[in-house]
Parts: sequence; structure tokens; C-alpha cells
Amino acid sequence: MTNTPNYTVEDAVKDFLRFGLGGRSKATVEYYTSLANTHVIPDLGRRKARELTATEVDVWLASKTKVLSTRSLRGIRSVLLRSLKRAQARDVVKRNVVQLCDVPEGRAGRPSKSLTTTQAEAIIKASETSPLHAYIVLSLLVGARTEEMRAHGGRESI
Repeated sequence: MTNTPNYTVEDAVKDFLRFGLGGRSKATVEYYTSLANTHVIPDLGRRKARELTATEVDVWLASKTKVLSTRSLRGIRSVLLRSLKRAQARDVVKRNVVQLCDVPEGRAGRPSKSLTTTQAEAIIKASETSPLHAYIVLSLLVGARTEEMRAHGGRESI
């Protein structure tokens, strides 16, 4: 692979998605594939991997701050970083310029749906006479949603 002057960022990303995610869960593979296909490949895919610059990556990440959370920005940077790391290991690129780029602050994520301590205490007190009291307390203590606590991951109701 040392003689690959036309090797693009898309080639690197597709190689990473195909061979670089072994042993990862199906959800992880789907997450990285979605980020790659939605953000990385459409925006940077046609760029020759060996000609990509840190400035281009910085500008690209900055352009995503209005539409992506900081977590998603970390994700797209990770896809690009790991893709070029594989390309570097195969002598397609001399250095991985993504290593030189920081993740900017993204847009605010959705508000938390977690209960406050006061709300949790009120639910526990209100459920004291209920036959579901232990179930409610256990759910709150382990931080599981009620559908996660039911048999078969919420596919059957209690």
C-alpha cells in the first residue's frame, strides 16, 4: 500500500469500518458507521488522505459545533483519527494530523431527564404502601429505567 497517491479519506474510513472495529459490539459498530456516513465521508471523504491538514480538520470540527454535541464531535474526530491511524500503520500517510487537533465545545445536549434527590425521595415515600415499593426503590438505587427492569428488557409488561 505504499504507492497509493489517490487514497482518500473515504478509503481510510471504509477500511477502518471494515477491519478496525473487530470485537466491538453491534451498537458501537452502528454508532461509528453512522457518524462516518453522516459527517466524515460526506465532508472529507474526497480529500486525499496524505494531503489532509490539521487546519482543515480544525475548520471541519469547528463547522460542526452548531449541529453536534461535544460527545458527537469526539465521535467524529475518533472515526477520523482511528481511520488515519490505520492508514499510517499501512504507510499510506506519513503522519496522522488529527492527533494535532482538539475537540471544540459542541452545542448543548438535551436536558437531563434524571430525577433530583428530592424527587427520588418523594417517589420512595409515596410508594411505601405500594406492593411495588421494593421494585421502585431498587430501580432508583441501580439507576435503571423501569422498562430495563422488566422481564426481557421491557418487551413484556409487569
